[in-house]
Amino acid sequence: MLKLTKYEFRKNRTIFIIFAIGLILLQIYFMVSTYSGDDEHTIISSMMLFMYSMVCYFSVFMLAISSYSKELNSKSSYLIFMTPNSALKIILSKMLTILIIGLILLVLICVLGYFDISMILDAYPDVGTIAEFLDEMMMAAGFHTDRLFLSIFTAVLEFIISFFSIVTLAYLSITLSATLLQNNKLKGIVSFGIFLGLSYIIGLFSNMLPYLYSDPENIFYALISTLPATIFNAVVMVASVIGCSVLLEKKVSL
Repeated sequence: MLKLTKYEFRKNRTIFIIFAIGLILLQIYFMVSTYSGDDEHTIISSMMLFMYSMVCYFSVFMLAISSYSKELNSKSSYLIFMTPNSALKIILSKMLTILIIGLILLVLICVLGYFDISMILDAYPDVGTIAEFLDEMMMAAGFHTDRLFLSIFTAVLEFIISFFSIVTLAYLSITLSATLLQNNKLKGIVSFGIFLGLSYIIGLFSNMLPYLYSDPENIFYALISTLPATIFNAVVMVASVIGCSVLLEKKVSL
């Protein structure tokens, strides 16, 4: 499976290099603007960095879905399935590639975010003073900044986990389109409708799950509070992967 994962990386390395070059250029733009004390360009570059990072992060998942769809619908999927690898290994290698890239990007965004915020605080001390003032105001109103950030962290973590499960649902819908619905003229519309329906149902169930800690005190409790959603989405991902592999083994037209 590692060889298949390496193949997935090599296949998409050009777009990854383009993303990396764009991120490096924007980071240089931000650093030069901050060190030179150019307020306008510091604001512009920081906003561009944030937006570009988000676009890159979600584009990786969208490109993975698009690539998988092209592989099945271009009638060249037999080239992959003629290799001595099971459909489950092939699907898992694709999922593993998405997971690794997603984690790398997430860590990179967090590290750059911490570095850039520290740079802004060093270059503009007034920003730190304003932040402290707002923190005192929020505490006087009964809000704790650390709790607020933990709540935001929890929400972002749950979103990332649920988003990855949605990606696996997209894989399942594409597989349905290329297997059971391959002779249906409206297979694209039908599979998209199935994807929307499954996503909606899973979203409803996910929202019904209990929060173990509604107001986590630290990161450990924040992680524990996402446990029900994590388990539920893990079940969805496993079911989707197994569904894809079974359909590809039994129904794919080679």
